[in-house]
Parts: sequence; C-alpha cells; structure tokens
Amino acid sequence: VPWEHSALRGRFYFHVHAGPRLSEAERAWQTAKDMASGPALEAFIRRFGDTYYGDLAKMRLAELSQAGAAKKKGELRQKVQFLAEKHRLPVPEFEIELPASDVPAPLQRFVGVWVHDDGSAVQGRDQLLIVTRVEKEGSAFGHYVFGPPGPKSFFQLPAGSHKIAGRIEGDTLSFSCCGGTETYKYTPIDGNRMRFHYSNAKGQSTSHIFYPVWSPLESGRAARR
Repeated sequence: VPWEHSALRGRFYFHVHAGPRLSEAERAWQTAKDMASGPALEAFIRRFGDTYYGDLAKMRLAELSQAGAAKKKGELRQKVQFLAEKHRLPVPEFEIELPASDVPAPLQRFVGVWVHDDGSAVQGRDQLLIVTRVEKEGSAFGHYVFGPPGPKSFFQLPAGSHKIAGRIEGDTLSFSCCGGTETYKYTPIDGNRMRFHYSNAKGQSTSHIFYPVWSPLESGRAARR
C-alpha cells in the first residue's frame, strides 16, 4: 500500500520562467532597425537617444547619410558629364563641399552648378558655373567653364576654364580674371536661377540667365518632399 500523508495533499503548479521582458526601446528598435527613413530614425533618436538602441540608430542614420551623399554625387557627375559632352565644355575635376552649419543660408544658396546654353552667352559661348565651396565670411571658390567661341564671341580663344576665388557681398557673387580685365557677377533670382553680368576693360558687356543643374539646397528640399 503506498504511503500517504495529508500534508502532501492539495494543488501545486510548476513555474515556467519566461525570461526578461523587452524594454520599450528594444521593442521599438525591432521595427526601426530596417527603416531607410532619416526622419523616422531621427525621431527614434530623440526618444531613445541615451540608450544602446539609440546608439545603433545613430549608426544606421550615418550609414543612410553616407549612401545618400554618394548617390547625389553620382547624379551630379552624370548631369555635368552630359552637359560637358553636349556643349564641348572642358570641365575640370571638382568636389562640391556641403556648406558648414555656421555658413549663413543666403551664402549657402551659391553652392552648386548652373549652366547657360542658349547660344547668346558672353563671348557667344555656352558656359558652366561651378561653386564648390563658400565660407561664412563670404569667400567663394569653384570654376567658370566656357565652351568654344561662336560668331558673337568677344574673343576667339579656345574652350577653357578659370578657377574662381570670388566674394559674395549682399546678394551677388563677384570675381574677376585675366589680371582684373574681366569681371563676372552672379545674382540669385526666382527658381534658383542666376542673373549674370559680364564686363571687360574694352567696355564690352552682356547679361543673361544661368539655369540650375544641381545644388545641395534644392537637392535637400526634394529629399524632404
């Protein structure tokens, strides 16, 4: 006969240990980790930035930013290469530098690439304005590229380019070349276009419009749409 004891009678249960519960940040990261949206990751960082998962989100955001910058540079190269071949423009090697955060917005809009190609350009040439860098005090650098001369050319020089070391004052970028005998001025107008004025020591002058090819300002606006 089995031994019995009243003390062993009654119900009992096995307790199954479920492990630690996921934190709020970890649960949110399960959804956010595969996102390709900068704004969504920025929102995650604002909420959980002081956690381990916030650090992961910052790394993911940096990767997206680098990939986006590489894509934009590739698109810019394609556009400039197309224009160079179409208009026989000897475009030099260049690298656009995104304006630093301390550069005022009115100066930042001068960074980018613009083209004039309607056949009535200064000296009768197609032209490209490339502004690669601006500094907070108003200095601007880049290249002015011009194609072969046409019937209206002031000078019958071959296609070429000049390095720009100019100055932005008010709302106008100005620079000169050829020992100061030629002056170039660019003023932004609506549609991210540039109103251009050229003059030289012989008293010759002309004005026309440059049209935008690419700028980080417009590229950033398009990415946010």
